[in-house]
Amino acid sequence: MAKPPRRFGEDLDWYLIQVATLKKIGLILLIGLVAGGLGYVVFTHLSSEKSRAQSRLKEADRLVEQIPKLPDFTSLKPVYIQLQEMMKEAQRAFAAKDYAKTISAASQTAQLAQETLASGQAGKGKGVEEILDLEGKVQIQRKEQGVWEDAKPRMPLFAGDFIKTGSGGSARLITDSTGVIIFLPPNSLHEVALPASGVGGMRQHKVSIIYGSANVITPSGGKAQIQTIAANATVDINSEAFVSVTDRQTEFLTARGSATVDTKDGQTFDLGNLQKAKIAKGRPVEVDQVLPGPRLMEPVNNKTFAYQANLMVKLQWEKLVGAVHYIVQVSGSAFFVEFQEKKKNNTILTVKVPAPADYYWRVAAVDAKGNQGPWSTPNPCKFRVVPPGEAARLDKTPPPLKVTPGNPTSNACIIRGVTEPGAIVTIDGEQAYTNEDGSFYANITLKQVGVNQVIVKAVDPFGNETIEKILITVRDY
Repeated sequence: MAKPPRRFGEDLDWYLIQVATLKKIGLILLIGLVAGGLGYVVFTHLSSEKSRAQSRLKEADRLVEQIPKLPDFTSLKPVYIQLQEMMKEAQRAFAAKDYAKTISAASQTAQLAQETLASGQAGKGKGVEEILDLEGKVQIQRKEQGVWEDAKPRMPLFAGDFIKTGSGGSARLITDSTGVIIFLPPNSLHEVALPASGVGGMRQHKVSIIYGSANVITPSGGKAQIQTIAANATVDINSEAFVSVTDRQTEFLTARGSATVDTKDGQTFDLGNLQKAKIAKGRPVEVDQVLPGPRLMEPVNNKTFAYQANLMVKLQWEKLVGAVHYIVQVSGSAFFVEFQEKKKNNTILTVKVPAPADYYWRVAAVDAKGNQGPWSTPNPCKFRVVPPGEAARLDKTPPPLKVTPGNPTSNACIIRGVTEPGAIVTIDGEQAYTNEDGSFYANITLKQVGVNQVIVKAVDPFGNETIEKILITVRDY
């Protein structure tokens, strides 16, 4: 007899499971999947980052160990020693499993090693810094050699070298990697250091000042870190900063741009344009606004005078609101290693010229607190005094002069024009603002209703002049 068909569900045990329980189980499974996925991603990332760190370390070590094979290794040995220290730092970071720091340190080491190899193979002995020019007593001491030797222009400087200027010496340096300009005035000591990587990978050149002072100018592609015993200042791109180090205090001044200062006791603050900070042990940090460098008006840069007995040259500069007095320096040196200095309450100084020569001058403004601002621009400004016989052969061509008056508003009128670059332009005796390309403008006040005659005069560096007389009519509404 055939068995009756089995109905679906017979011989099965049925259980009732609440929907909420199913949701919990699903959530647990989802969390497990997510955690597993994250764990896999993290493991993969760490493995990949560790692999990249190992690769960078290997490449950096390979490049560093090629340096001793260079023919000029003796002069490059200080750099090689520094690179070995950098490799140790990268290896310590790898041992601590800080792979991001390892990659950064190893990459920086490899880059500097590549630059060193390239310069060594080219036979240039390229250093971290190079002496552009100098004047007077300037000496260098190579790392760990203990012997001072006279410095020379175009001489390379390596990490660990020292350069010092005597009482009558100054030097101008340029950094190899960032293009930072460093000016060392007399009685200064600077230690050369390797650049560091800043935020975003931008290289920062270290400027270590042991004593004395320095003027540091940064380009658009690099920053600078000024290091002193009391504080460090990171100078932003396209900036100019001045540092002065004495036994009593350290001063930072931003003549242009900005900087961030970190003191050794843990304070951090920003310096904006034309601000000065005074840092002294045991005293609060003082930050003051300073006056800008006055614009030099007369004589214009490179103006030439014919020498004669008792020749007097008038120096004139811009008057600044807030200036109590001005410091004026005149020197036969572009570095101002020796100079004559005068303090003036007004904006004119007449100097007696002793002999034919090139003369340089600059002006700084001092405010009511006694803070001296940066030097004038251009710094320095030069005028030339030539013998009478040579003066006869100088340029005798008057400068071109084109004047375009605007429409007067009441009794005010803007006058624009263009002349020879370097020429001084005066309008009714008042000096106009002149750009480097020779264009100029001035806002003048007209004397009367009706027709006004305005005299515009341009004088070039050789004393040749051109005069234009224009008529401007003020209407009586």
